[in-house]
Amino acid sequence: WFEGKTGLSQLCLDMICRSLVPSLFPDVDECFLGTHHCEAGQQCINTAGSYQCLLRCGPGFRPNAEGTACEDVDECAQSSPCQQRCLNTIGSYRCACDPGYQLRGTLCVDINECLRGVCQPQQQCKNTLGSYQCVENCPPGSTRSESGICSDIDECRDGSHRCRYN
Repeated sequence: WFEGKTGLSQLCLDMICRSLVPSLFPDVDECFLGTHHCEAGQQCINTAGSYQCLLRCGPGFRPNAEGTACEDVDECAQSSPCQQRCLNTIGSYRCACDPGYQLRGTLCVDINECLRGVCQPQQQCKNTLGSYQCVENCPPGSTRSESGICSDIDECRDGSHRCRYN
């Protein structure tokens, strides 16, 4: 405690004195005036009658539990910002896709492998999600069913024949 000539009391701790009647002594903003003793990488926060030096961490980092250093934020451990796979990097993250997909922004879009000519000439390419299938072409006069089996076309029944009627 310190009792001034005016009879006003102040509380002093570590060479910092605070008036017990704050309205008589306006706050000095040490941060604004540059009279603080914060180090590089710290942010000065003005408080009533004093200031605090807080660790300032850049994007993708946060202060550790002790507040003495910045540590990486694992963006992938929270709700993943990616559609399929999230890979944490120092200070950031990147998205990746499973095989058969390509990355567009944060979305994974199916690759149409059939556009790359992946099947043999006698095969037909069928694109599927994340993959493809090469199936043998059916011989002339036959058609492929939904199950992939070739069966003969009955041209007489379906009217696709080229016969003349007598």
